[in-house]
Amino acid sequence: ENVPSIFDTYLKSIKKDVKLEKFEKEIDKIVEKNHKKTGENPNIELKEGEYKENYQKLTSTMISNIRDELYFNYGYKAQNKEAFDRLFASLLQESVKEGNINNIYTKIKNLEIKEPISMEFLEQSGAYDIMLPPGVTFSGEIDWSNSREIFKYLCFDENNFADTPPEHLPNGFNPQHVFDNGKSIGLGISEAHNMGYDGDGVSYAIIDSGARCENGKAHKSVKFKDYTVAPSGNQKDNHFHGLAVSYIAQEIAPKADLYYYAANNSGQEASNIEVLENLKAILEKNKSLPDDKKIRFVSMSMPLYGGEEAKKVVAELEAQGVWVFYSKCDEDYLTG
Repeated sequence: ENVPSIFDTYLKSIKKDVKLEKFEKEIDKIVEKNHKKTGENPNIELKEGEYKENYQKLTSTMISNIRDELYFNYGYKAQNKEAFDRLFASLLQESVKEGNINNIYTKIKNLEIKEPISMEFLEQSGAYDIMLPPGVTFSGEIDWSNSREIFKYLCFDENNFADTPPEHLPNGFNPQHVFDNGKSIGLGISEAHNMGYDGDGVSYAIIDSGARCENGKAHKSVKFKDYTVAPSGNQKDNHFHGLAVSYIAQEIAPKADLYYYAANNSGQEASNIEVLENLKAILEKNKSLPDDKKIRFVSMSMPLYGGEEAKKVVAELEAQGVWVFYSKCDEDYLTG
């Protein structure tokens, strides 16, 4: 019920040309997507009433998305959905009046937690719709003994159950054991390491999102033989996915050489350009490496962006004996 009044305040807080710019960008995306799919490039003309109606829809959707994102990350600060929605509406109105709707992220993040997490909140959220930060505790009054199913979805760390007596946990369930088991890489990898299979003498490449920390520095747990950002890329464009993939790869093959190539993975035109640039860079890199140090495979957790030209580069790599792994995409996908 709070969205209309928030929306009205939001519209009044920004200039019309800013509204128009944001709206036109959304329309451009629709036109581009249609053009890629059908080959047609329609001329979209909007009357003033249509403009206002469409912009309202876009803004309402944006507010809804912000609410869902914040509920997932910070819903535990309000105890139940109704309380969170009241909190969200209040803080959003404050942020709008301050002239920046994004202020709400900081406002909610900085809120102190007044009470441990209650069962009421867990039941309302479905348990798997929330993410608890380290150190936040569940109420010691929650009896989990008959709630084994919830642990299939519940996100928790070793401190969340600090206030929970053992008799309130399901029979045989020990949070610490879950963490100890989770730290084991599994898949028989430890046995392979014991047999001497540890990646020694193997080189490989990963093309993924930027894998630097937020401060732009290399992560202490991941070692790259070489780290390259596509010439058209952005040094600051980093995401946890590339870092996570690299960490797992090094857990599996700790002595292998990892050549990392950072690229845009948004599915937009930048992905076509940067993935293609990186594939060409890998091809050239392999020409300069001695036979026993050449890159043996390329891993991409994304479609083969770059169109027909990228396919030709992959064919060249495969002719050199390099395996290239990427996720499948339909031929009518953005990049083909």
